[in-house]
Amino acid sequence: MPRIPHAGERFLAALGCARRGIPVIPLHHPVTFGRPPAVACSCQEPDCPRAGAHPMTLHGVADATIDPIRLTWWWRRFPEANLGLATGVGFDVLVVHGSEGDAVRWSVVAEALRAGGPLVRTGGDGWHFYFAPTGAPGQRPHGLARTEWRGPGGWVMAPPSRHASGAVSAWVRDLDAPLPAAPDAVLERLLEPAGPAWPESPPAGPVPPASYAASAAAPAAQPVQVRIPVPVRE
Repeated sequence: MPRIPHAGERFLAALGCARRGIPVIPLHHPVTFGRPPAVACSCQEPDCPRAGAHPMTLHGVADATIDPIRLTWWWRRFPEANLGLATGVGFDVLVVHGSEGDAVRWSVVAEALRAGGPLVRTGGDGWHFYFAPTGAPGQRPHGLARTEWRGPGGWVMAPPSRHASGAVSAWVRDLDAPLPAAPDAVLERLLEPAGPAWPESPPAGPVPPASYAASAAAPAAQPVQVRIPVPVRE
């Protein structure tokens, strides 16, 4: 049986990330209903293609914040919300969907593993590799099937978020690991003409149904200055 995070665990993780200067956004979460049980997204959209993996707020990842007051309001209102982290500010992320792939794909994954930075095992049989920011926009790296690059304007679902499969994501190496520069094997594929973003996570979030958008619109908070040191690639 998959591990179910205890009440408040994702909220505590959100506060921890905010203390590091990482902008946080609440994501929708999977819900189970009916007999036999079926899984859907809390956004209430039929056949949502990103169940439990897209922002709950009206402006998507643009609403991400490090303000603990706003985070507290969000997770009190939506305690089951998954945890989203904005990319392209303090880090970029290489997202690898699934365990299938050809030799080229696995050679790039091997280079990413050797880099030794923060690493997440997702609940959907995938991996998130964290790297120092590159400025490269979100895209599908050239020639790498079921792989994404998340940069400015994007987000990733962070542990201990729950996947639609019921599995919970987990850190293999957490954010205390130094952020490495992206390997050349990855960068050279970002310089090629990029394909469209993988459907699971476009660069900007869709507008959620009015009921959720209104509920997630927290009272106005003071602007927060985000200062995250950007590692320099040697």
